[in-house]
Amino acid sequence: GLYERMVQKSFYVPTFRFLHVVENKSGVITVYRDGTFLGGGRYDGSVNTDLETGRNGIFKAYALSGLHPRPREVFVVGLSTGSWVSAIAENPDIERVTVVEINPGYLDLLPKFPEVAGVLNHPKIRIEIDDARRWLVRNHDRKFDVIVSNTTPHWRSHVTGLLSAEFLELVRSRLNPGGIFYYGTTGSPRAIHTGLTLFLHSLHVETLLIVGDRPLEFNAERWKDSMRRTRRMGKLMFDPADPATAARLGRLALGMRAVFVPCDEMRRNTADAALLTDDS
Repeated sequence: GLYERMVQKSFYVPTFRFLHVVENKSGVITVYRDGTFLGGGRYDGSVNTDLETGRNGIFKAYALSGLHPRPREVFVVGLSTGSWVSAIAENPDIERVTVVEINPGYLDLLPKFPEVAGVLNHPKIRIEIDDARRWLVRNHDRKFDVIVSNTTPHWRSHVTGLLSAEFLELVRSRLNPGGIFYYGTTGSPRAIHTGLTLFLHSLHVETLLIVGDRPLEFNAERWKDSMRRTRRMGKLMFDPADPATAARLGRLALGMRAVFVPCDEMRRNTADAALLTDDS
C-alpha cells in the first residue's frame, strides 16, 4: 500500500511555507521558495551557480583548476541542489564527474529549477544512487584527480563515516598521483586534526580542507585561464569581447588566492585534538 509506494517512489507535498517536500525511505527533503534545500531538517544548499553572488559558497566549486593542474576525473559525495556539481562539470578541464547521492529524491527536484536541471542529462556527469563510502569500496578500480565532499555538519548522525581516518585512507587509495581531497569539516577540531595528520600537505578555505600528498597552492593564473573557457547555462561566464573582463577576472583571482590559505594556525589550534576514527 502506501508504505510500498513510499519505498519505491518519492512524492511531493505542497505547503504554504515550502515550495516542495519530498519524502521517501532515505529521508525528507524540503525546499523553500527561494531555492534553499533542507535535508533531514537542516540546511543542505541553495540553488545558485553564479560565481559572483556569493550564495552557497559556489566559488569553492569553481576553484578546482586553481587547486589541481589537470582535474580530469572528479568524484563528488552528494548531489543536493546540484549547484556545486553543475559548476564542477562546466569546468572545461574536467572530463568526467561521478556523483554518488544516497537520497534519490534530489533527482526528482532538480528538474524544477532550470539553473541546475541540466545536471541530470549533462554528458560529463554520471549520478549513482548509493552510499558514497560503500561505492568507493566496491569500485576499487576507479581513480580520481579530485574527490569533493561538501556534506553534512560533523555533529550529525553517521557523518563520522565521511570524516574518519579510515575513510580518509580509503579516499587516498582512490586518488591518482597528485590528487586532492576537498572536504568539509564544519570546524570540528577532531576532523581537522585527522585530515592534517593523515595528509602531508593542506590548504583550507573557510571550513573546508584541501589535502593531498604533494605541495598545494591556489594557482591564480591557471584558474583565470580555466574561467575564460567556462560556460554557465550555455554562455561563456567571462565575455572575451568585454574590455572589463580582464580586470574583473583579476579581482576575482586575487580574492580567491586570499581565501585559500595554509593550515599552519589551524594545525596549531587542533594539535591536542583526538584522532577521529570509525569507533569514535
